[in-house]
Amino acid sequence: MISNILVLYFLGLTILLFSDFLGLSFFGFRTVSIYLGVLFGYLSIVVTYAIFKSNMNSIGMFVLLWLLGYFFLIQKRKESPKIKKQDYLKRLFIISFLWSVIFLIKVSFFWNTAYNCPNLLFVDYEFYMKIAEGYNLNGNENALGLKNALFPFLNFAQPYRSNDIWLVSLGLDITNMDTIYIWELFYSTVIICICSLSLFVLFKRKFNLLGSLVLSVLALFAFSGNWYRGIINLIYTTNSGGYDPIGIIAYSKLAIVFSIFFQFFYKYESGKKIEAIYFLILIPLLVQSAIAVFLIIFLIILISIYQERKFSENSIKKYLTIIVIFIILFVGFLLFYKLNQHKEQFYIGYSNLNIINNDSTIDFIIQFFKKSILMFISYYWLSFLLAVLLLISNKSLSKVFRLELFVFLLLCYFCSTLIYAKFNKIGDAYQFLTNVFGPFVLALIIYLLIQTPTKSLSGKLKLTALIIVSILGAKEIIGGNNVFHSTSRINYYDKVFISEIKIVLPQLKYPFGVIYYGEDLQNNSREDFPQHNTTFLKLFGRYYDAFNIESDSLKMDYLDKSNQKVNLYIKKNALNIWHYNLKTNLKSNRQLSRKDFYNSYPFSFCVSKKSKKNLPDYIQSDIVRTIKDNKSQIYFYILKKK
Repeated sequence: MISNILVLYFLGLTILLFSDFLGLSFFGFRTVSIYLGVLFGYLSIVVTYAIFKSNMNSIGMFVLLWLLGYFFLIQKRKESPKIKKQDYLKRLFIISFLWSVIFLIKVSFFWNTAYNCPNLLFVDYEFYMKIAEGYNLNGNENALGLKNALFPFLNFAQPYRSNDIWLVSLGLDITNMDTIYIWELFYSTVIICICSLSLFVLFKRKFNLLGSLVLSVLALFAFSGNWYRGIINLIYTTNSGGYDPIGIIAYSKLAIVFSIFFQFFYKYESGKKIEAIYFLILIPLLVQSAIAVFLIIFLIILISIYQERKFSENSIKKYLTIIVIFIILFVGFLLFYKLNQHKEQFYIGYSNLNIINNDSTIDFIIQFFKKSILMFISYYWLSFLLAVLLLISNKSLSKVFRLELFVFLLLCYFCSTLIYAKFNKIGDAYQFLTNVFGPFVLALIIYLLIQTPTKSLSGKLKLTALIIVSILGAKEIIGGNNVFHSTSRINYYDKVFISEIKIVLPQLKYPFGVIYYGEDLQNNSREDFPQHNTTFLKLFGRYYDAFNIESDSLKMDYLDKSNQKVNLYIKKNALNIWHYNLKTNLKSNRQLSRKDFYNSYPFSFCVSKKSKKNLPDYIQSDIVRTIKDNKSQIYFYILKKK
């Protein structure tokens, strides 16, 4: 454990330092912000890896175009001086300091000494780790996880979070460590550190080096934790995603989005509108659920052109280049996923994009108003209130800029709600809103708390408020026991069971098994999330997963349009994909059974809460050893195919 932690410390530090060096080299070792240098180098590394890993079928191609566009559209206009040796050494110190502190914080709640294994992470992360592992095995940028290993023909990309899977897969390729180490101490820590660098750029304008470093770490915890969620839920609690983490460090998948929004506000305030807008284009290329940002960018460009007309009749010409690049990336983005959708449909059947989300225009309008009101009162009323109060009170910012930020706040909320309403029947569709407006409004609040001059009483009070909400988050996150990470969730299992599993898993010749419930599954249509009975598999090793041997019992209702989302979940179960491809694509006339699926793969284990005598005969005959958890009443059967 200690050796793995040390290796990951130096590996992450090396990635960040090399990213900065690579970023500076692209800009001819001229002075650029430390965030831009690291971001540019980091993206260059991961997108190059992604393009080769996926045999060119990667959204990384468009990120590469974004990087080239930034260099030729933005950076070539700047004549910044060459970086000095002492300034470069200072950058090395800043990166090393922030990485070391954030890494130590992550390590502090990574290991469970009582069970002698890592703590179980936030429940979503088990699902995300499977997606990264599936990508690592086959290079397919889809959300089907380890089904990619069962079915190599699933060579299509789906809109997901490419930012998640690229760095995790790279870590898996260059080390032999368990996935949970790579996820928690490499990927998420690197991304959070990059966000901390974005904050550092803001703090350095007002504070000395040490103060900026401390605040750049502390602000990562701002508004994180159940305390903030608890206040929000005083109004209304039954909302989709009501228990999703809030804040930067609590939900690392969105840390990169936070970092970009910070730079957007900073660049826009500095009068660098084109550069600010260009930064926004990167968001949906890294987090595809943030497609509402495309609509936001379009409207911001229109607003900017309208404002420029007051000073120049050639305002459109000024924005022409970024408009062209925006159109190329946007159209390319849509065509890329449209082409991949045809492949997906061939192997699975209808996909997310075939779901009828609204019966009519009137239905869409009704959904839009319903979602706008629901998400406001159940999720964002407090953040919206804080942002508006800070915009009104922050007299140090120009009135025009504050008005623009308020307009952007409304644009962001209603555009992301519009996309949510448009795709409301797709699984977890609320993330079309929460993955955009959530980071936007919290980043705006933090930015406004920072920007007030600290010499004034108002500035001191706002800085104090930021420190307090950050300390509250840090107190709950570091060493705490909550939804974001848990020191007690593992207590669902017995220590002896976990110890035995830790020994047994590496001895298995095949990382996949089956799960047998032996009961009605209709309320559990999704195969791998949440899969509470097998969550312990993500504590150790790589690629371990169990597939539902009974998923063919799940009924699909094609007459009920509200059931389309559930139908799609059912179709994506491994057994059903196997059935579909044998019958539809391979034109097999065989009468297929669960036993046929079971015998098609060398499954090495079975997880169930049923005793051996209650398992299907074809599984019973292959059992060579049984490990029972007396706490959870889970049986782990080791299989040996005859």
